[in-house]
Amino acid sequence: MFLQHCTETVRNTNAAVCQAAEYWPRNPFVTESPSIGGAGFDVAWNDGFRESVRAAIASASGGENAFVDLDWVAREIVNPGFRDGWRAVNCLESHDEIYRDREPRVARLADSSNSRSWYARSRSRVGAALVLTSPGMPMLFMGQEILEDKNWSDDPAHHPNTLIWWDGSSRGEQTMIDMHRCVRDLVGLRRSSEALRYGKTRVFHVDLPGRVIAFHRWVEGIGADVVVVASLRDRTHYDYRIGLPRAGAWRELFNTDVYDHWVNPRVAGNGGLIVTTCRSGQGFAQSAALVVPANAVLVLMRA
Repeated sequence: MFLQHCTETVRNTNAAVCQAAEYWPRNPFVTESPSIGGAGFDVAWNDGFRESVRAAIASASGGENAFVDLDWVAREIVNPGFRDGWRAVNCLESHDEIYRDREPRVARLADSSNSRSWYARSRSRVGAALVLTSPGMPMLFMGQEILEDKNWSDDPAHHPNTLIWWDGSSRGEQTMIDMHRCVRDLVGLRRSSEALRYGKTRVFHVDLPGRVIAFHRWVEGIGADVVVVASLRDRTHYDYRIGLPRAGAWRELFNTDVYDHWVNPRVAGNGGLIVTTCRSGQGFAQSAALVVPANAVLVLMRA
């Protein structure tokens, strides 16, 4: 009752304020109207997304033959239970799990032996790209955008080595500079795409042996189709066929592999453009053969 009165008071005072609930475990009903018993919040933190993607990244670090549960990721990408996909707050890190002596940050989760290795860098980019291309409200924890690998503390005087190294970028730490550029451009991509901000979502492809997942985002009645292809495989896929919702030319709008040693001189990709053939795939009437880089995310948009 208190929370219902609180959210209604805030809404009546300033309807533009976004009210977010940090509620565990996930309960989408807290975003429903008080008139039907909900708490009246606009959005709520979504631990299902965080746990599934973190688990996938951790499993991928187990080697080429390790099982990566992309089925779990597929279920969580569509934010089950929420009336609208955007009402879920998705993240990979927050103040809770990466507090001192708790869970590792994504860079160390991706490679516990070396948080600056290619494995750590590439898998961290996959994680960030999934947060920023999936439905829901994306949330990045402090330092995630610069590949920070240290847990944090609200008492750094008594817990050394828990402060973010903000100066790294200005001192030429290339891994931090590259990660910041990648995240910055992902934010820009999301801001420029209606489909990524509030479009509908369908996960249409999960390849467990190949460690690839693909999902379609679009705006009902408008289109603005976007297809996201993510791989947590340590080797590049060549001639990898993916179904596409519309025939014709598609732009390779984003490729996280470009950001490794920007501009990556050995980038694997599709030259910025692909064209479908009449061969069907994954429920679509047309498809295209792609190069899917190792540990990378591609974002394709109808040209």
